[in-house]
Amino acid sequence: NAIKLLAERNIKIIAAFMLGHPEENEISIERTREHILRILEFKNTNELVTSMFTPLPGSLAYRMLLEKSEKILSRFKHCDVFNVREFQREWATHFCKIDFEMLLRHAEEFGKLYKKSYVEFV
Repeated sequence: NAIKLLAERNIKIIAAFMLGHPEENEISIERTREHILRILEFKNTNELVTSMFTPLPGSLAYRMLLEKSEKILSRFKHCDVFNVREFQREWATHFCKIDFEMLLRHAEEFGKLYKKSYVEFV
């Protein structure tokens, strides 16, 4: 409803979506895609941004990942620099019901739904 009201007043929006939340699965991905398509029908989207959830150090998600992933714990527990893609992959492995490569493919697919679209991973 808000997007419709904004469109009626010719107010542009940036539609931003994040993949990789806990319990992400094929059904939730499909719902996200359908939601994107509904938003794009209003013609007031300035940009479409798709990003991947990243458990940043210091966050609850990071602590959850450390508890589940020996790989991350042993390599990054005391580091200031980390590999974003590796964190995202480990997060998806332990907390999503869809594998990381599939999440990436969906993010790229979403990026093709609109002419001014970005896929961000950091």
